[in-house]
Amino acid sequence: IYLFDGTGTQPLAVWSAPEAGGPIPLLVPTDLADELRALATQGPLRTDLARLPGSGAGAALLTERGAHSLLVLPLSDGGALVGTLLAGERGGPEPLSPDEGAYLHGIGRLAAGIVRRAVEDEEAARQRERERILQVLATPTLLVPHYQPILALTERQVVGYEALARFRLAPFRPPNVWFAEAAAVGLGAELQALAVERARAVAREAGLPVGTFLSVNISPRYLASAPVRAALGGGSLTRLV
Repeated sequence: IYLFDGTGTQPLAVWSAPEAGGPIPLLVPTDLADELRALATQGPLRTDLARLPGSGAGAALLTERGAHSLLVLPLSDGGALVGTLLAGERGGPEPLSPDEGAYLHGIGRLAAGIVRRAVEDEEAARQRERERILQVLATPTLLVPHYQPILALTERQVVGYEALARFRLAPFRPPNVWFAEAAAVGLGAELQALAVERARAVAREAGLPVGTFLSVNISPRYLASAPVRAALGGGSLTRLV
């Protein structure tokens, strides 16, 4: 089962018979959502494996597992196309009979129920994630900078400090999870900017030792974003790495 999500697709569930050699990986690349959607609008249908969108790798994978045709079943919710069920079939690509079509429509209704619940759960989880990030942005002290010394081994001296972000908010997770979550809900630049602002502010208040530098971590994708540019403004950058 594949869900249509904005401009891409995402796999929801995979079933395969034991003799198929384990779970079947992604059959259609996520960036071919439009082609997969166009195929799904023609369903339900039984068709040639070559019509599977992509370079042919997905069709070859199904062929290796004994499939000779492709079943395509659109999944609708409230009249809107929200996904598709793809299945390799051992029979040839003959047109579906009325009974087979009715059977597939029944399967489609069951699968659509799975899709609906999955979409609702995902939207609820995404909203909770966004609210957590917004809470941190609204209360900056929930993001606490920690400073890891950077040593010059030849001189055996501390020459700089790497600023690391830690979060005082449940659920307690590693910082990379927080930043990934922020990116997923469209607030990645804002959270990284806050981490930079907090790192600079606390270091400035504490007093960065003479002759040392402050190192901050910024994802390249956000380096030129407005929030990060603003966080890097206001003061000299000569001791910032």
